[in-house]
Amino acid sequence: MKAEKNRNPGKSAENSRSARLRRALMVRLKAKPMLFAIAGLVLIIACGAGGVVIHLTGAEKSVAATIDRFNRSIADSVGLTVDEVLVTGRIETPRSKLLEALKVKRGDPIFGFDPHEARKRLLAIGWVAEADVQRRLPNTIYVRLTEQKPAAIWQHNGKFKLISRDGGVISNQVSQRYKNLKILVGEDAPTNAAGLMTMLESERELMVLVTHATRVGARRWNLLLRQGIDIRLPAERAEKAWRYLAELQRKHRILQQRIRAVDLRVPDRLTVQILKTPDAKRVGDET
Repeated sequence: MKAEKNRNPGKSAENSRSARLRRALMVRLKAKPMLFAIAGLVLIIACGAGGVVIHLTGAEKSVAATIDRFNRSIADSVGLTVDEVLVTGRIETPRSKLLEALKVKRGDPIFGFDPHEARKRLLAIGWVAEADVQRRLPNTIYVRLTEQKPAAIWQHNGKFKLISRDGGVISNQVSQRYKNLKILVGEDAPTNAAGLMTMLESERELMVLVTHATRVGARRWNLLLRQGIDIRLPAERAEKAWRYLAELQRKHRILQQRIRAVDLRVPDRLTVQILKTPDAKRVGDET
């Protein structure tokens, strides 16, 4: 009986060791999925780096394609593939140009997508003023766009283009929603658009009457009002001449008279061209 009692402590210790071993195995087994995911991520990054070396050393394209397929297989097995592209702020930016700039499709390894390079390509689109591009793990590409605000329509060589305030071309197509923007004419009109808009905005009651602005001799502007009156601004101190015209309009309603043109090119002098007959044409009526 004593012998049996002496053997029991040995069996108890053996059972305890077995239990600890089983628990350790369970912990290691449970950790395997996470280890697989981490290993997969390391392989993706490593293979990506290898792909760069292959590209730089000019190795065969078939090898690079094999690595790409391997990357995709690993990314898919651990759930790190692109499943959704979420875009906010897009109103005018063409969908086709957006997708072309992103260069990503469903099923691509998400770590194979470069947000910085994608942002550079997005900023090359005329409509895009600013872009924020992010990878949101495990499977989403997020894009936030800030679009340009068209300031005017540039007419040049028989073509019409939307331009921003700083003169950048936004689009070669002008939709109906922007048909009431002012039309700027002349090769250097876009580069001088910001200064013109600032001047016009200083007298908003007069600004709403302007439909066209034409650069003359790359030095000054001629303005066309919607009633067909031509306003000839000076090359120097055009802002002062613009304010003077606005004051004349407020005091004497000069632009409601039957006139053809107002010449403000000479400082401190106003020249008005009168319509001689009731059926005479204004500048805006000429063909």
